[in-house]
Amino acid sequence: MNYYIDIQVKPNIEMKLNVLMNAVYGKLHKCLYDLRSTDIGISFPNYNVCLGNLLRLHGIAERLHGLQSGRWLDDLVSSYIL
Repeated sequence: MNYYIDIQVKPNIEMKLNVLMNAVYGKLHKCLYDLRSTDIGISFPNYNVCLGNLLRLHGIAERLHGLQSGRWLDDLVSSYIL
């Protein structure tokens, strides 16, 4: 796991940070399951009392690029700014 991708969640008036982060994590979990991925790690670098606003994906470059090129966040991005 030499590389990582950060996904920064930016809440807005319609959706609080923890609700939005839960939605992003749920989408990610489904995507990783569908890909049968066992080589991508997840961390929350800004964790304090809650998970924070940053989700970090760890892995090898090829797998992260493949995940990043997927469309698993499209419906959230179209509705909310991530």
